[in-house]
Amino acid sequence: MKYAVVVAMVVLFAPEVFAGDEEYKLGPDSMRHEGVPKGTVTKSVWHSKVFPDTVRDYYLYVPAQYNEKTPACVMVFQDGHAYVSETGEFRVPVVFDNLIHKGEMPVTIGIFIDPGHLGSDSPGNRWQASNRSFEYDSLSDQYGNWWLANQEIVAALKFRGYDYKFIGGAGTHGGKHGGAILPDSLRWLWHEREPKLNPK
Repeated sequence: MKYAVVVAMVVLFAPEVFAGDEEYKLGPDSMRHEGVPKGTVTKSVWHSKVFPDTVRDYYLYVPAQYNEKTPACVMVFQDGHAYVSETGEFRVPVVFDNLIHKGEMPVTIGIFIDPGHLGSDSPGNRWQASNRSFEYDSLSDQYGNWWLANQEIVAALKFRGYDYKFIGGAGTHGGKHGGAILPDSLRWLWHEREPKLNPK
């Protein structure tokens, strides 16, 4: 079995490449189109037991084509609020709707979860969740170092001869590059799947 992984890398260190953000534009698959069935997004709150005393928002996207009698794929997004927004840099629900409608990816449920915040309420600014750095950046078995983990998995996939793609980009640490290539990344991820998984 082949395993497919898409990793988008952002160059952070050279000031002269910061203008690279302007190179990345959202394409038609990141826009709403008439006649494309729209999935539903619901927001909920999660109280974690893994990270005690933290609360976090999460969102569940269910495509219009989902049938509870048929298994669906699942994708999970961290910093979920940034990915689930239809006016942001990624617009995942819009991209999912378009690609599922065209049969370019299977029926897929999206889970968008934010980092935790200590206390009973979510923070006004989700980027400033008090537990975010601890959850995402700690060198521990609760998570591990995300940047090192990305490089390690790419090296492991290459070593074992798996089908993978590693895409570098220029610009600041942000979502412009990842958002611009998201539709093509998803198409590539599913390019060897069985056809006709999405009955019209």
